[in-house]
This record gives sequence, C-alpha cells and structure tokens, in this order.
Amino acid sequence: MTLSRAPRPPRAGSVRSYIAGLDPRVVGRAPAFPTAVFVLAAAVALFIGCGLDGLPPNPTLITAVPVAKRVRLPDGETEERRRLVDGVATDPEWNEVPYHHIAMGPENGNQGGNFIASVKVAHDSTRIYVLVQWPDEEPDRLGPRLIWDPGTSLAPTGCDSLLVRCNWRLSSDDEDRLAIMWDMGSARDQSGTFRDRGCQVACHGNMHPLNGAVDIWQWRAARTNPIQFQLSGALRVGFADDGYADSGGRIDDPGSGFFRNNYTLINCSGGGRAPRPLKIPDALDEDGRPSIRDNDFMRPCEYVFDASASPLNTCSRRNPCRQFEQEDVLDWVEGDDLSATLLSRPASEGARQSRHNVEARGQWVGIFGGSVLKGTWSLEMSRLLSVGNPEDIDFNLNQAEPYSMAIAIMNNAGRVHAGSPVIQIRFQP
Repeated sequence: MTLSRAPRPPRAGSVRSYIAGLDPRVVGRAPAFPTAVFVLAAAVALFIGCGLDGLPPNPTLITAVPVAKRVRLPDGETEERRRLVDGVATDPEWNEVPYHHIAMGPENGNQGGNFIASVKVAHDSTRIYVLVQWPDEEPDRLGPRLIWDPGTSLAPTGCDSLLVRCNWRLSSDDEDRLAIMWDMGSARDQSGTFRDRGCQVACHGNMHPLNGAVDIWQWRAARTNPIQFQLSGALRVGFADDGYADSGGRIDDPGSGFFRNNYTLINCSGGGRAPRPLKIPDALDEDGRPSIRDNDFMRPCEYVFDASASPLNTCSRRNPCRQFEQEDVLDWVEGDDLSATLLSRPASEGARQSRHNVEARGQWVGIFGGSVLKGTWSLEMSRLLSVGNPEDIDFNLNQAEPYSMAIAIMNNAGRVHAGSPVIQIRFQP
C-alpha cells in the first residue's frame, strides 16, 4: 500500500508555520496586532522621502509612567495582579502610556539595518513593563533545524534508521532576538562610558565593559519565547534570558538554562562531523500521536520540550511531526526537520532563580501590501522593580538620576544587530 505524502513541515520562520501555530487565545484577540503595525507604519511614513537622516533627534529621556495594578482581562473583567505579558499590546493595558519612536541603526549596532522601533515603559509600583515594537518582514522563530538527509536507506540492523551515521545536517537558521542592556553603574571601556556610548562599550569590541557592569535581558524568538509558565487559570507568561556583563565577560545569571542542543556531534567516515539527534516529542495520546499539551503547549516538532521528549531510537520510523499534521502519513521522508534545540523551564514559580527574573513574550503579525508581506514584532517584558541580587539592577521610583539603557535588535542573527542610542529612563512615582 502506498501512502500519500503530506506537505513537508514548514521551514523555520515561514508565515504558514506561524499562522498554524497561533495560540487560540491569541487568535481571539488578534485585532490588537494591526494597531501595532499601523503605529509603526505611521511613524515610518512620516519620514518617507527624507530617510532616517530626517528623523528628529532620538529621545534622550523616556518617563516610565505609573499604571494601575488592576488588569483588564479579555472578557472585560478586571483583576489585581501583574499585567498580561503575552505579546499582545491591547489598548486597556497600554493606551495611557505614550509611544517613543527610536531610530535603530548600524551606527549604534553591528552591521544591522535601519528602521524605527516604538517603545513604551510603565510601572505599577511593583513591576516595570517595557513594550517594544519593530518591523520585520518575516518571523524567524524556530531556530536551527536538524534536517534528515539520508545517504543510505538501510541501517546495519536492517531497519530504516534515523541514526545511521552522518545522515543528519544542521541548518544555518538562527532566530530573531532583542536585548536590553542596563547600566548598573559606571560601565565603560577605553572608548567611553555606557551613559555616553551605550552598547558600544558593552557588546562591541571586547563584547563586555572593561569596568563596571551591565544587566542584559535577552529575548530569543526560538529559545525563550515558546516557553510559557502557567501562573493562574489561563494566564501563562514567557521569559527572557537574564544575564550580565562585566570585566570578566558575559555571564548568565544563576539558574537553570532555557535550552540545550538537541544533538551531539559525531565523526563521519572520510572526515568531518555531523549532528546526531537526541530527542523527539513523545507520543502520549490515545492515538499514539503527540499533542501540544504533551509538548508543554508547543507544536511538535517545531519545538521539543526536554522534560517530556523521548530519545530518538535506532530504528524509529514514525515522524511525530507528520503524525501531528496528517494521521495517515507516519514515516519520515528525506528533508523532514526537527528542532535542534531542547527547551526547558523551571518546574514551579518557586524554583525560578535570577536567570528567570524577566518575563517576556513576543508575537508577530503580518499584513499584505499588494504582493509584499510586511510584519511587526510586539514584545512585552516585565520584571520586579527590585530583586535584591548583585547581578541585577534594582529600580528606585524616587531616584532623581535616570537609568541608562540601550536596545539591540537582531534579525535571524546572534551578533549582527541594529542598535539604539542611549535611552534614559526616569520613573514617575
């Protein structure tokens, strides 16, 4: 019997893959997205014809305005707790907070492009909230992929094997990222201070300041964004990676990591090395197929949740990605792909350590202009104003001197980025 083939799973960053993976809770509130896109579009259109050189000077000061602790929920009710950190910038949450439009560019970055990002900052006397929105034609949200490219169809054991030596290759995909750097006091290198030069003294050249320190919140579209922790009811929040850089280099805050490689490198006959996958999503439901719930609410095999995944065994035939998409196509075919990263998160809110301090969630939405697809990322980040750790900056609402920060945005890259000028944040009590 010959089985019909399902379409190959979408490649990293594809719009079809994004739409298919939308959380139904987010789809229900989708109208909030075009607002974000139109705000950025209006900011760009204002300066069409004169380029970014025609922009007014970037703001040197943003006021973090106070907002109520009561959160308006999607059903219209309100509840007193932290605001939703879901990447959906709804008017009830953000309407009273003013936009600041920031010219991002390579002059403050590292070979990144020129574009405008829109920023809002608020606090509720307990937590700081940051909203950043920026244009991106296509989301790179899956990260590197393991692609099955068999050189032979039979394993030494005589079965179709996914672990025949050197039958996998690693794609060159990266992911979209955003990092916020905060000066923790007198960060500088030989070229100047963070207060004057921003990211130039912290993430270029030496890749860290030579004196002082900066607190770094890094959101990753593939390796931290899919991870969500359930707080109460349907409320789930994601994370950014919290770390810092000082004269000793760039260092992760204490706590378990959000990700590790889903492969080991093995030697190939004739020379060279190739990846060998470690795990695939487990088949746990009554039909022997994986589910989003079993994969920690992430679509298999776009992502693989470490805690519930199973080792890829020697004679595996069934592709859980295909089983998820189409019931009658079970086997792997050449070109199928699997996440090259295993994702993890703390088991409970009490287990969260300093590395998990920053809650973050980004959502991308695309709109069509003729035959051209355009899109916007909306990223919400939040952290307690004070955490009391030496590796983290603490914010004092009554401090007269503003806090200095800078933003770096990476488009499917790890180091190439557009940077902001230094932005000063002053809290309004």
